[in-house]
Amino acid sequence: MVLRDAGLPVELGDMFRHIRDGRNVRTADGVRQALGRTPRDFSAYADRCAAAGVWDPAG
Repeated sequence: MVLRDAGLPVELGDMFRHIRDGRNVRTADGVRQALGRTPRDFSAYADRCAAAGVWDPAG
């Protein structure tokens, strides 16, 4: 299904094309500026939080 067939604006399709083809890729040093360290991989963060029980519904 094409996005416009679902009633979404053409601009939304343009935005997704830009994301998909990498035109929006830009590196920045916001993490270093804010936290004073290099960014960490999200999967490492998620593994650490899961191991700590952060997302345990009983916890």
